[in-house]
Amino acid sequence: VNEVRLLASLSHPNVVVFKSSFVEDGCLNVIMEVVAHGDLSAVIEQHRKDGRRISEDTVWGYLLQARSWAGGGGGCRALPGPALTAHLHDSGIIHRDVKPANILIGRDGVLKIADLGVAGLLHMGSSKLQIGTLQYMAPEMHAGLDYSYAADVWSLGCLVYELCQLEPLFGDREEEVVARKVRGLLLPPAIPAKYSPELQIMVNRMLQQDPKARPSLGAI
Repeated sequence: VNEVRLLASLSHPNVVVFKSSFVEDGCLNVIMEVVAHGDLSAVIEQHRKDGRRISEDTVWGYLLQARSWAGGGGGCRALPGPALTAHLHDSGIIHRDVKPANILIGRDGVLKIADLGVAGLLHMGSSKLQIGTLQYMAPEMHAGLDYSYAADVWSLGCLVYELCQLEPLFGDREEEVVARKVRGLLLPPAIPAKYSPELQIMVNRMLQQDPKARPSLGAI
């Protein structure tokens, strides 16, 4: 129900389009637009199998679609207006589960964010509810502290690292192990040397332990 309400309230090229919903046999069914080109987790998996890196232009193109539009760059196709998680933040919504599997690929490489089932409205500017995917959750979420939009920026940093490395930054499955490694990450990890220092710096900024030290999506 939460996801239906949020989806119905959003209208943006980078958000999966909500069509309708209905209840059948006590179950809520949601009809969404068809996004037929897979998701970023499939892109990462295919490149890993092929033994080839994702180009830097492509990584920047994906990243630029996940923040407020401020101009072109890197030969990517970005959209005017707030994009992806930036649009959610401008609407007072924190996604809380930004990860490759939730970023779908539409026509012409346009990214669409999906799975708003754990998203929430920030009425008081922060939340303490621990929800999302462990491997992409920010340190403050693992610690049970207040968190805000900067938690999505951390998750996006994990996603960009994974696009570059073709492996998740935190691949463990045990909650305690993941939480310990996330909270113990004092120095942001290095991405492969084939990528530019500028991209490394951006990853460093997004993966800061202190939420206040992370850039807003509009500053990326």
